[in-house]
Amino acid sequence: KVNHVTALRRGIASKFLGYWEFIFEKKYIAGCSFISTVDPLLAEKLSVLHHKKSVVVYNGIEEFYPVTVRNEVQKLPLILCHSGTVYPGHQVEVLLQALHELDLEKKITPEDLKLQFVGIEFFPDQLKRIMSYSSAASKYVQTTERLSRSEASKFNFAADFLVVFTDSRQPVIPAKTYEYVSSNRPIVVVLNDHSILAELIEGLNAGILLDSLAEVKIFLLEKIQEKKNNQPLFTLSLNKEKALFYTRKMQTTHFASFLLSQRNSQ
Repeated sequence: KVNHVTALRRGIASKFLGYWEFIFEKKYIAGCSFISTVDPLLAEKLSVLHHKKSVVVYNGIEEFYPVTVRNEVQKLPLILCHSGTVYPGHQVEVLLQALHELDLEKKITPEDLKLQFVGIEFFPDQLKRIMSYSSAASKYVQTTERLSRSEASKFNFAADFLVVFTDSRQPVIPAKTYEYVSSNRPIVVVLNDHSILAELIEGLNAGILLDSLAEVKIFLLEKIQEKKNNQPLFTLSLNKEKALFYTRKMQTTHFASFLLSQRNSQ
């Protein structure tokens, strides 16, 4: 019922399916002791909806990739990379519009910047959405078929920034965010949700939050110029100590402790 992706679907069939699923959800959850979910906002909603205790177990970081020595002094283009699908509510058009305007203003060329969508060819509707947005913007876009995690990670390591698109209607922490953090590459968030994702990124020193189309354009121009000048593009270091909390090992330990506390309280 509160799935932020299915909530964007329209039409009688989708509404009926949502209502039908909600009936069974209420039935199955009625006998449970608590609900586990992946972020505090969703936990709060589910608790109110079902009158049940909830516990947050974050999707988390499977493992930290070994820190490889990168020569940050590299030639253009500036490389921005997004892995996985783009959901209907994701604000991808903001970034595409920034490319569109900067290209028409003759402030950038395809030699300056590359925007990679890794795996997007597996999702034809979203591929069409991106590639048909603007002929000016599409000149900067590179797409791939669906890749294995190891192959996709190579694109992440080679990127200057890893892109997270926020949902315009519902603050969430996309699962890919943890994969990005584990790769030790800086993240750029389009657009700032001023909520749980922003808190995560700022708390870990993991990237940059952009608030508007104007800020996206300024960011792109500044980073292109910094790369031209052989300047560092991102100077903060990931707070590894805080990031360890989001590892799946730590989240499993946290969940196990919660289960023991529930058993002991009975």
